[in-house]
Amino acid sequence: MTTAEKTAAKESLIQSLPCKVAAVVRSTDDKHRFVPTAHAPRSFAFSEYCVQEALADAKLLSTLEGGGVSVQVRDPQRLGVNLGVGIVSLDDVADVALALHRDPQHPQYSKIHPLFVPKILGNMLSGVTAMKYDAEGPIGSAVAACATGAYCIGEAATWIQREKADVVICGAAESCINGIAIGGFSRMRALCTRYNDTPECASRPFDKESGGFVMGEGGGVLILEEYEHARQRGATIYAELRGFGQSSDAHHVAAPHPEGRGAAACIRGALADSGGVTPADVGYVNAHATGTIGDTIELSAIEKTLLQSSRPSPLLVSSSKGALGHLLRRRWQCGGGGSGASPAEEGGPTHREPPAALLDYRGADPERDRSGAAWGDPCAGDRGGPVN
Repeated sequence: MTTAEKTAAKESLIQSLPCKVAAVVRSTDDKHRFVPTAHAPRSFAFSEYCVQEALADAKLLSTLEGGGVSVQVRDPQRLGVNLGVGIVSLDDVADVALALHRDPQHPQYSKIHPLFVPKILGNMLSGVTAMKYDAEGPIGSAVAACATGAYCIGEAATWIQREKADVVICGAAESCINGIAIGGFSRMRALCTRYNDTPECASRPFDKESGGFVMGEGGGVLILEEYEHARQRGATIYAELRGFGQSSDAHHVAAPHPEGRGAAACIRGALADSGGVTPADVGYVNAHATGTIGDTIELSAIEKTLLQSSRPSPLLVSSSKGALGHLLRRRWQCGGGGSGASPAEEGGPTHREPPAALLDYRGADPERDRSGAAWGDPCAGDRGGPVN
């Protein structure tokens, strides 16, 4: 099958799917094309871009003769990498399946690229990053569905605490906007189909008019560094990771426990691991909320764990998925009070919490919103605001 035939087949499949909306990262110039290659799927391109930007922001990159780059660390065996991806490159899997089974009498074995297997290994984001930057320290790659990025960050912090590394490149990337993934999530009735004609209004976390999540793509990378190592080199310290929690509600393959037991246990675990952060210290939570049934359950878990005592100021809660879509595997957990990482940290030292885009006051739960904040048109430029 030629490239043109593959493209036509994929477009035909997508047209037959009930969900027509996705948060695609558009190419802006030749440098940011994010094009898959023979040896690297699109998720690799997102990861590579994010890693280089994060290292540059941390002022850890130096340019070599010949145009290459290296990471400025005292010992390459103290530089670790923990980057995750939740779903392998399904486009590559589909292409191989077509080559082998399109004509059962004459399977096109020779059409399988020699690097097909490395392309679909979940740990290769970490592998290629380690090779590029000569990172010889600990290496890992969590696969934890929507919590993959958070798991990679938490494990990276553990390496530093156990003195296995001084600096760790950590986070996740994903690119799964294709017929197989959209078809699969559509069969689960998880994707939004209500706003096919108005895609700018489709991703609505916490909103009563939400109709499912919108699939996105991209990546997010943090540079975690041991405090004294960062201080001695004069690094700008944007945030401190104080605690990390893990849990499972052991309830259902796709739905959270209706009482939010797993989420509540995870929040309590992060607080217990923080060395003194109390619920009242947490000022902002970047919620997982996707515009599905789990949104209200997640709010219940937050209320049970963070709102049971008097607070000096309101607790701000929002989900970045209203603006970005659901990246599936890149996940920041609780933020504020130093209890984790959030898009507030991603934006640098601005101390501005991202709003809950597309959250319409008319669709919000008035019992949970006591901010008295001004609300705009949810499909206008400045949409909604954080939930109190």
